[in-house]
Amino acid sequence: MTEASQFVLDNLQSRGWFAPEPGYFGDNAAAYGAQDEALGELAKARGGIGGYKIAYNSSAQLAALGQSQPGAAYVCAAQIVQTGAKLAAADYDNLMIEPEIGAVLGAELVPGKTYTAADMAGLVARWLPVFELLDRRNSDGHFHVPTVLAHNIFNEGAVLGGPGVAELPELAALHSVVFDNGARLHDAAGAAPQDPAEAAAFLANHFTGRGQVMKAGSLLLCGTHMPIFKPEAGHELRFELGALGAVSFSIVK
Repeated sequence: MTEASQFVLDNLQSRGWFAPEPGYFGDNAAAYGAQDEALGELAKARGGIGGYKIAYNSSAQLAALGQSQPGAAYVCAAQIVQTGAKLAAADYDNLMIEPEIGAVLGAELVPGKTYTAADMAGLVARWLPVFELLDRRNSDGHFHVPTVLAHNIFNEGAVLGGPGVAELPELAALHSVVFDNGARLHDAAGAAPQDPAEAAAFLANHFTGRGQVMKAGSLLLCGTHMPIFKPEAGHELRFELGALGAVSFSIVK
């Protein structure tokens, strides 16, 4: 393992402080190399790789960050939980959430093929509402893209809802409604940052292009429907997504 990869692994294991590190991560290619190595090791103690996430995949976010492509990261299997989960506040330094459309793969994806959005529409077994869990730790105030990519874009798992659907309905009419302890926090139609099948294709091509075999049953996180939000301990969060169903979890003090 390289020194840069070990730096990432140590930080993720300890939930330690980190700052922009252009010396280690001068560009996105270096960042993804460290991410691959560090998460390959970290996942051994966290149930293996259970999914993959896309980040900053709206045109506005890409422009703000000066990026030509979204970011991508891994999700560890043991950190994927089901709706109704009770999460301990003490397990996170700076817990944040993002409500998203998730996709569960119905088939294995392998290197050597280019996947289109149309391909992914046929390869996804179920589209469902998901809360992505992130731990932003001390990072507020900086977003050095390669450093953030190397550190797996803050992912600390996901909460899966349902029942889900095999085929996505018209996105423009799909309402995303988020509640915080029963109070309506967000309500918008057509809130997906991009077509989820396109997001899924990006993830498929990114990770198979890096030699990964994406197993059937893997989760794909397709991008947040609202700005990142910090929930409070003792609160219950709920995300309703029309025909796709709903997902909820609570944070225990």
